[in-house]
Amino acid sequence: MTLHSFSSTCLNCFDICECDINLLMFPGRKILDSVGLFVNATSDPQNDFTELLISLFKHGSEPLFRLQLDVDSTNSSFFQMAITVPDWSSSHFRPAAERNKKCRHKPSDKIPEDLRVAYSAYTNCKNNFSNFMETTQKALEYFGVFDYMDHFESAQLIQEIRISIEFDILELLAELPTPDVVQDSIQKKDYKLIIKPQLEATIPQISWSFLFSTLLNVELDDSSYVQVYFLDEISNFFNKLQTKDVRTVHNSLLAVFAHDLYKDLMLTHSPCDREQYCLHVAASLMPAVVSNLYLGTFPADTDRDLRTQVTSLYSKLKATMKEKLVEADWLDNKTRNQVEKKLNFMSIELPQMFNESFLNTSLEECNLDKKHYMEDSVCLVRQYQTLLYSRYTLNPDSVDVMWPHFLTAFSTHTAFIYGLNTFMIPLAVVGHVYDSQLPRHVVMARLGNILARGLGHNFDYTGIKFDATGKIGIMLSEDTNPSYTTVVDNSNSQFIWTKSHKENSRFYMYLLQPGLTLNQRLSDITAANLSLSTVLELQDTKLPWVPFNSRQVYFIALAQTFCSKKKMPEVFTTLYEGTTLLPFDRITNLVSNSEQFAVAFSCALGANMHPEFKVRPFPLFEKVENTLNYVDTY
Repeated sequence: MTLHSFSSTCLNCFDICECDINLLMFPGRKILDSVGLFVNATSDPQNDFTELLISLFKHGSEPLFRLQLDVDSTNSSFFQMAITVPDWSSSHFRPAAERNKKCRHKPSDKIPEDLRVAYSAYTNCKNNFSNFMETTQKALEYFGVFDYMDHFESAQLIQEIRISIEFDILELLAELPTPDVVQDSIQKKDYKLIIKPQLEATIPQISWSFLFSTLLNVELDDSSYVQVYFLDEISNFFNKLQTKDVRTVHNSLLAVFAHDLYKDLMLTHSPCDREQYCLHVAASLMPAVVSNLYLGTFPADTDRDLRTQVTSLYSKLKATMKEKLVEADWLDNKTRNQVEKKLNFMSIELPQMFNESFLNTSLEECNLDKKHYMEDSVCLVRQYQTLLYSRYTLNPDSVDVMWPHFLTAFSTHTAFIYGLNTFMIPLAVVGHVYDSQLPRHVVMARLGNILARGLGHNFDYTGIKFDATGKIGIMLSEDTNPSYTTVVDNSNSQFIWTKSHKENSRFYMYLLQPGLTLNQRLSDITAANLSLSTVLELQDTKLPWVPFNSRQVYFIALAQTFCSKKKMPEVFTTLYEGTTLLPFDRITNLVSNSEQFAVAFSCALGANMHPEFKVRPFPLFEKVENTLNYVDTY
């Protein structure tokens, strides 16, 4: 009933014919005042900087930095706080496809064939905050934050806030790393691990002990570690922000929240597809409830058979990987033992139903029967944040914590949680590819390859840093590291050249950033080799009216899993910010580095799909000597 009640208010309140935006002003102003009060030129903020940040965090607003929970890198039974740069486009009320929509293109749009030019135009548009500033001013006027003043004084303060947002905040935020650098660092776990006193000394503008204890409802002792991405850059940001006027910065941060409150909950979104929009918001704010509903759509027999098939295929793939370790002569005994131990400890996790007690707890702060969409939404955001921070004291490996902290049952992508040595597989990913009636080689290409990619990620560029217990350590010895590094260099070298793609009558040119997609490329190559090797011993699949053998069927079925109807104008930004190759490049990377593909289709050596030099799958690397062990005596 809670989901139904919330969805109904979402649909009904914003019916263009029925909703009067003026009725929302007073409850909206009340929410804004509960976060903090705007101050005029002769007053000082009632709450200090850290208190304001805490109020904003509780309402899901992270204007200066993001505060998240990740698996403790020293003990995987606990969480650690993780700090990184902010993402102003993130919101429960803005689906990913809607973010920066004004800068995105439709499939039919013509964009420059040189995609560097197209991306430059996109970033310039995204960094143009004129619409943001106009909406902020409308929000401040709508909520009447300075109505107690005369018009001239009110307009003057609003103008002051606009200038402060632009030059005190946005100008400084522009100096932080770009989205591609942020994505690359986060996926590679490239953070600095520091204890709380070091954080307080490096960024003294925030009372970290007070912030953590208030949000987490637990005291962090001085030996507690914190993961900080871009520590130097964030520290430099706050050092510069400290030189700005305290009052105007205070007002500016509140104005950013007012902007989001006004845009997300006062203005109508997706009037032509309101039902789908409301479902997205509900799923974002009540992930456990929607996960249960989604899992309930699978018939019991289908659910059971799917889980049995996943477990069976995973066991076979894991056994094949263990067999391949025997052939890996580049591994010394110490590294081989580490790899075998990590492989043995690795697990896969499928989502489970949450019990009623858990669901009730996840919604206990909100009475959704009042049918006030805005108040219900804000309450759910606060509840979401409370649940997020409350997990700090829980075990990340617990099913009720892992789901929905990292993923939901209806997520459309998998995730390898390196700190837990666990591959999470939402049913939304495997449910639509599972069919017990399909031939074995097709099942392995569709479902088996997804599972094999998890085994690949276990030993990708990030995974190789983590040991079997989830601790960041040294998996590779001095003798084995050159072999792994060579594979990484070889993979990156395949993407240092300008590439082209023809679509309709357009001929697009682009240069990829190899580091961003490295983990995915290595995992794909390993998965294709592993899954086909696992199924090779089975009897050939003979399909009627299809002139292909089982290996060819496997690769054709595998390539089909990457098919997409999206056109380059819709997705080209992924080339510069995403961690996954576009489908055509992904397939090319996979098959051109597969000896099995060349054999299956009798490709001539030197052809595009059968180059002489290939990136080898893990663990079948070539042994490369450590040149540091040799001393030139001449």
